[in-house]
Amino acid sequence: MQQHKLDDLTAFLRNSLQLADEELPILGEWTNIANTIGAVALRSNILSLEQIEMILYVQEMEFPDDKFGEIAVKLGFLDHKTVERLLTLQELYAQLSLLGQLYLKDRLDLSETLDILSQLACQTSAEEIRQVAV
Repeated sequence: MQQHKLDDLTAFLRNSLQLADEELPILGEWTNIANTIGAVALRSNILSLEQIEMILYVQEMEFPDDKFGEIAVKLGFLDHKTVERLLTLQELYAQLSLLGQLYLKDRLDLSETLDILSQLACQTSAEEIRQVAV
């Protein structure tokens, strides 16, 4: 997960909702539990538990420096595009966790939460377009 995108979200929330530092959501120590690419793939029914176990075994025994997604591609379980999409979902879940804190504190309603996610998606798409153009 890319920390700068979460930092961007925090800055966006600070500015758009006029939040003080103590009101800003923070990632807790348990935030990324079940938010690994393997867990996201399992929840999305993209990989089976057996495939995940195989990837982790191969990672431990043969490619300890490789990332989970790289090994999944090597084994033919995933293609590069699917790995990128899983990473995007992983990021989305982390963002949603931060927004969920504000929703639970009644600082955002569901519609506002979805609007913010939509604005972030548009901002990310624009950044990706600029990077390709450079």
